[in-house]
Amino acid sequence: MLWPILDAEKYPFEDADLDEVYEKYLEFLNAQEHTEKLRLISTFIAREFSKKVKDGDDHEYKISAAVSERILDNGICGIIYPSVQTEYQGFNIVLPPYVVDENLLLDQSILVQLHIEGKEVGFAQHKHAEIVYPNDRFPLIYKQMGIDFRLGYEELSPNVEH
Repeated sequence: MLWPILDAEKYPFEDADLDEVYEKYLEFLNAQEHTEKLRLISTFIAREFSKKVKDGDDHEYKISAAVSERILDNGICGIIYPSVQTEYQGFNIVLPPYVVDENLLLDQSILVQLHIEGKEVGFAQHKHAEIVYPNDRFPLIYKQMGIDFRLGYEELSPNVEH
């Protein structure tokens, strides 16, 4: 089960899947003995998870990190919360390593080069590896991707470690 971290007072999404999660979340809150106190605590925690943090101010993540650790230590297999970086158009999912190891199977990988020009960010995908289990797990064998997959970047930048 993924534990949702959602603001009980402010809901910035228009997403059918999350709408259902949000409705169940409100039902859960409303069914509790101290609904109003839980709503205040829930809103505080959600805002800690969704606040914008400037570079170098990593200490601002202490509350959300502590809450995540406590939730995951109590048997919840993951946490889902709104992505500030995508202006709430996506989600972040927190999974502890044991959940990843026991439940996810890596079947492909890409190497990319990040290009930043002002506020524009692009990813030049230049190598791709498919993994066939159980025999080809390691090492990964990468193939050069065609120019069509490089998202507009025809040449890789020189002097960049790949």
